[in-house]
Amino acid sequence: MEKYIKANRKIFLAVSVFVVLLLSFLLYLVNPGFFGVIGYSINTNNVVHVQEIPVIFEVTDKKIIGINVDVDALKLGTVMKGNFVERKVTIVNPFSFNINVLISFSEDVNDFVNISSSDFVLGFNESRTLVVVLEPVDDTPNGNYSGTMKVVMKRI
Repeated sequence: MEKYIKANRKIFLAVSVFVVLLLSFLLYLVNPGFFGVIGYSINTNNVVHVQEIPVIFEVTDKKIIGINVDVDALKLGTVMKGNFVERKVTIVNPFSFNINVLISFSEDVNDFVNISSSDFVLGFNESRTLVVVLEPVDDTPNGNYSGTMKVVMKRI
């Protein structure tokens, strides 16, 4: 009889754990923000897409021009200190709803790169062409630089 009770306790415990997990999962599906109350943070800020694009360039004090037209990264080429280079970037809203677009650069390149607009709204199938400007100051060390441009799209 004692073996029977021990076996039933194990089954009862296993079923109880399964039921708690199942109820927790169902609660998450119904209200994901609930779990933030008990210390588990869930991102509920309407982000629908995030893309990180490599940003690559070289700074020099030599009088040369480096041009790059690849589309796999934002390659700004070679630029002489005190000069600047511009590239156009087009952002398209592929969603069937309006989005807020937020653009930022990683710390590695943020001091050298500016963008014409970093926070704007796009309607369905709307696009906006932005100008990215690389402008290293005279005391920028020579060398190759790389970082990222982060594009976050939020549903509004």
